[in-house]
Order: sequence, then C-alpha cells, then structure tokens
Amino acid sequence: MKMNSLAEKAPHLIEEWHQSKNSLTPHEVSYSSNKKFWWICKKGHEWQATAGNRYRGTGCPDCSGRKLSSENNLAIKCPHLLKEWHPTKNGTLTPFEVTPRGKDVIWWRCEQGHEWEAKAGNRYMGTGCPYCSGKVVSTEYNLATKNPRLAKEWHVEKNQPLTPFDVTPKTPKVVWWKCEKGHEWRTNIAARFRGTNCPYCAGKKPSIEYNLAVKQPHLISEWHAEKNGLLRPVNITPGSKKIVWWRCKWNHEWQAAVYSRAKGHNCPKCNIRTSRLEVRIYCELRSLFDDVLWQEKIYTKEIDVYIPHLALGIEIDGFYWHQSDERKKADKAKQTILSNNNITLIRVMDDRLETNGSNSIPYVNNENPITVIVRLLTFIKLKVALTEIDVKKIDDYIKMNKYQREEDYHAIISVLPSPLLKSSIAGNPDLLKEWHPSKNSYQPTQLSYGSKIKLWWQCDKGHEWEATPNSRTRPQGTGCPYCSGKQPTENNNLAVKSPELAKEWHPLKNNDLRPEMFLPRSNKKVWWLCEYLHEWQASIDNRFNGTNCPLCWSGLDGTKSSI
Repeated sequence: MKMNSLAEKAPHLIEEWHQSKNSLTPHEVSYSSNKKFWWICKKGHEWQATAGNRYRGTGCPDCSGRKLSSENNLAIKCPHLLKEWHPTKNGTLTPFEVTPRGKDVIWWRCEQGHEWEAKAGNRYMGTGCPYCSGKVVSTEYNLATKNPRLAKEWHVEKNQPLTPFDVTPKTPKVVWWKCEKGHEWRTNIAARFRGTNCPYCAGKKPSIEYNLAVKQPHLISEWHAEKNGLLRPVNITPGSKKIVWWRCKWNHEWQAAVYSRAKGHNCPKCNIRTSRLEVRIYCELRSLFDDVLWQEKIYTKEIDVYIPHLALGIEIDGFYWHQSDERKKADKAKQTILSNNNITLIRVMDDRLETNGSNSIPYVNNENPITVIVRLLTFIKLKVALTEIDVKKIDDYIKMNKYQREEDYHAIISVLPSPLLKSSIAGNPDLLKEWHPSKNSYQPTQLSYGSKIKLWWQCDKGHEWEATPNSRTRPQGTGCPYCSGKQPTENNNLAVKSPELAKEWHPLKNNDLRPEMFLPRSNKKVWWLCEYLHEWQASIDNRFNGTNCPLCWSGLDGTKSSI
C-alpha cells in the first residue's frame, strides 16, 4: 500500500473510484496526485478529475451543475429566463447550450425593452434588469424624473457636463449642489435622495447668517484668538462639538466645546462653587478669630472655612452640590483624612441631606444666616477646646445677634464671578417668569441657563416642579409637566379621564397609590379587581387602551365569556 494514499486520506472517495476505467486502485495513488483518473457518482455520471482536486473537495460536475447536459442547462433549470433571452444578439447560441452556473456573458432583454449583458450564472443567482432595478440610468429612471426637487438644486456650472438625467437617484457619486439661498456644497446623490438637505440652512455648517459670532456675539470677547489659530467665531456654528480655547476677562484659559459655551457654560475657574451662606460664615468668623482661612487645602482636601489655631474645619453642604452618591463618598473620605490628622470637621448641612456623623448642624433652606451662625458658634463651644478669650468673644457675638462684617460680605459677593446676565437664568425671560419665588437657595443671576442643578419652578397656573435649567433650554426643552399633560392634575388624571377604570383599581394591593396620581397613558403596572373579584396586574395604559380582566374576557373579538 502506498504511503499517504488516496484511500488512506479520503476513504469516502473509494466508492466513486471507477473500477473499470482506471488501471490503478485508490491504495496505489497519492492523495495529492495531479494525474487525472476516472470517477463515477451514485447517479452514474462519469468524469475525469485529478486525485488532488477530488481530495480538495470537487465533486461530480453533472450533479453540481457545472457540466452541460440535457438535464443541466439554462432552459431546463431556469425556464423563467427564456422570455428575457435576447432573440438576436446571442447569435446561434441557445439557452439549451449554456449551463445555469456558467460564466458565459449573454445578452438579455426585459419586458420593458431594456437590453444588457450579464453572465448566465449571475442571472441564475437572481440578478435582474439593471435598468428596472435602478442600478443603471435610463430615460424612465434618473434623478431628474424621480426627484425633480433635487434636480432644481443641481449645480449646473460645477457639475458640467453631468446632468440630473445622467445619474440614478441611489448612486454614491459625489456632486455639487446649490440651494435657493445660494449655499454651495458637495455630497453624494444617494444621501440627497434619502432626505439630507443644505447643511448651511440646517445649521450644520457656518454661513454668513448662521455662525457663532452672529448667534452668540457675547462669546466673541472670550474667543482665544492666539490659541485657536486661523479658526474664527464666524467659521463655526453655535452647535459645534469642536473643542476650542477660551479666555475670560480675568485671563483664565480653558478648553471647552463650542456648543457647551453656547448653552451657557462659563469659565470653570470663575464659577466657584460657593454659596452666600458660606461667605456669611467666613466673614462673621473673621470678626471672632484672626486666622480664619477660606477654601484652604489641608492634607490635599479643600475645606470651606478653616481656623488653624483651633484645628477646626467647617464645611457648608448645600443640597444641590452634595446630594449625589459620588459627592457623599468624597465627603466621607475628607472626613476620615482630617480626623486621622486630628482636625475637627463640623458640617453645616441642608436639612434635606442625610446627616454625616455627630458633628453636623442642619439648616433649613432660606433660613436667616444669622440664626445658623449662632447655632454654629454654640456648637463650637461644645466641641472645641477654646480659650477664655475665645469663649467671651463668642458669647458677646451671640448676645448681639447681628452681623459684624456686613461690609466684608458685600465686598466679596460683589466680586464673586456670576454668569453674564445674557447667559444667566435672569437673562432668559421664559425661565425667569417661572422661577419659584421661595424654594430656591440661589438667585437667577447666579446660575447659567445651561446649569444641570435641579431647581424649583412655578408656572402661571400655580403648578410646582423640579427641573434643571439645562433640560428646559434644550431644543426640545421641557415646560410645566402638568400643563403639558406629562404629570397628573385634577383635570387629566385616570380617575377623571376613565372613572370606569378607577372603579376596578385594587383598594388594597396598590398600597398608597391612587388613580388620581396617574395619567391614563402611564406604563405603571398596578393591581386591578373586577366586579367578579378577579385580581390581576396590568399597566395603566394597557387598561386605558381597552384590555380587560383576563379571566372574564376571552377571544380576539372581545366578547365576554360565560361565567
């Protein structure tokens, strides 16, 4: 037996070895031999092929359709193509003389009269008339006939000699366009056919009438001309995500995306996260102690107010800056580091925040700062070792119960950077008229209209809600959720809109939830109880759309089953 024989390497081919027409056996032939041998398949088809080709996977040419025969030809296998066989351009060749998978290039003519050349194999695989399918331009199928509106924006001069009649609507070819306002741009035809329009009119590219300089002129003075090179405000749109350099009036330099500046975000160094209460506490403590520091870094951690000789730090934790889990973790880490270094840290906390240990003093939003300061000083007397002089100063201050550093306070407040009026909430009339008169601890001039701080609002109908200025000034900005029907009111809740559903509201399993608390289109899943005391869960919107008790109702026609 030959080493690496065909019989050893491919035993499945032994049964197709032609016993009578080959002088050798599969055991005597190498599996990679280039010599041709005879083969016979199960259907009796005979053919010649090298052992190497058979080993690599080739099979019977008749069975695979590669060999022309009375059973395997285009006419027999694809009779539907006979009507598209060109009657004159294929000479004497007929469909009976071409294999279905053949590479012969044939002329075809469809029922619309279009003529083209294509391989028989391609037609067998399903390709049709390139004109009817829109792959080739024709008198019936071209950009001019299929989309006359686009043809009007075809740039005649810059596309010469090409015209809209010479291209198909779905071609990826890039050409020039010119809109009715005279803007010129290049893009592919398929994109225009899918619906894209002038990028200048759409605000995606800068134009004479739409650019940062025109739409946001107050930002021009902060454009960093040196670091932005040749780029100018007139060369970029207000909605651009490009990151550029800025420089404020205090010469602070920073990078920010153009769109974020247009939305109201200002200099990060100027927008110090400080509150009026913090400034008040700092100023009043300076009237009592000589070494009071403001926003000082101690052991890498910044403390709002620090008194070195007492090893005492004071943090003023406003609700908006300290409500996140991330901020809470940072506050806890700061507390640990300072405690490990023998520094007492007292937190003056908005009472909406969870207290952080025993050294916490709560205050109510909009509480008179003098009462908070008196409470803080009383707490310091209990927690910190003081000299007799310090104790007397504190007692005298508490008795006076009035501000001692009013001038210092107003001096600091006057120079604390705020957003430019135009980019602040105060500069946005729509936001300003709905600013809640009592529930915010900030002033409208202190925050930009792009801020992500949650604030309270009140519409002219008296509805109150929380939302960030950022969410209210986006292109799809939010208004009053009650007036817009996004929150339930006495006029649009489920009980009012669908009293029959309110009757089936489960009185026990929904805890404190009531129909008056939801809109009819709410996707909240709740419990229901029908008149036959069947219980089930379903979303409110499904019930409002007509679904009923699954035990009482059956069938697709909504007829009630017998009970």
